[in-house]
Amino acid sequence: MSEILEPDVFRRVMEELPVGIYFTDRNRRILFWNSGAERITGYLRQEVVGRCCRDNILLDCDHKQVVVCGSCCPLREALADGKAREASLFLRHKTGHRVPIRIHTLPLRGHTGAIIGAAECFQRQRLVPYPERRENAGNYTLTGIAEYGFMLSELRMRLARLCEGGAPFGILCVEVDHFDDFRMTRGQEACETVLHVVANTLQNAIRPGDCLGARSEGRLLVVLAATASETVNRAGDRLRALVSCSSVEW
Repeated sequence: MSEILEPDVFRRVMEELPVGIYFTDRNRRILFWNSGAERITGYLRQEVVGRCCRDNILLDCDHKQVVVCGSCCPLREALADGKAREASLFLRHKTGHRVPIRIHTLPLRGHTGAIIGAAECFQRQRLVPYPERRENAGNYTLTGIAEYGFMLSELRMRLARLCEGGAPFGILCVEVDHFDDFRMTRGQEACETVLHVVANTLQNAIRPGDCLGARSEGRLLVVLAATASETVNRAGDRLRALVSCSSVEW
C-alpha cells in the first residue's frame, strides 16, 4: 500500500483541515475532535473528547432558534437511519455567542456494514472573519465593532445615497436589558463580556452589506442594507431571538 494511504496520514490531514470534524460512537460520545473544530467552537479537544455531544456543549439551534440537540439532532438521525444529513445551524461558541455554520453529518460503518458511529463536518457560513474591518473605519470599541463616530458617518453616507435615488435601508437600535443595574451588581468586566457576546452574535448573524456599531455604552446600532420597512421588525425579532440563545458563564 502506498505510504500516502496509511491511516496516520489520513489522521494528520483531518487534523489540519480548516473545517471542523468530529467523530462519535453510537452513543454519541465524542472520540475525535480536530483543530478546525477547536478554532470554530473555542473548545479544546481535551474539553470535549469522552463527552456526549448532547451534553450542552454546542447547543446547535436552527434559524427559528429551536435547539436541535434533542430529538431532531442530525447526528442522532444519521445514526438511526443510516442517511447523511446537511443543515444550516447556529452553534454556541465557548464564550457564549452564536456562530452560523453549515454541517454535513454521515453515519460511519464497520467492515460488516453495520453503523458503528457518526461523523460531522462543519464550517462557518460567514466568510468575512469577525470583526469585519472596513477601510477608513476609524477606531473600534472594546467589543471589536465600529465606534459611534463611524456609525454617524455611515448613516450620513447612506442617507445621501438614498436622496440620490439609492436603495432604502433600515436601522435597529439595540440595547442590553438592565445594563446599568448589571454593572452595579457584577462589575464593568462582566458588562464588557456580555456586550462582547451580544456584538459577536449580531455580527455573525447580519448579512454582508449590513453594518454593526456602537451607539453608546450598552447600546448598539445595526444598519440593514436594502431593507424594506416591513422587513425591519422581522430582522429585529430574528436577531433578538439569536441573542437570547447565547449565554455567558460568570
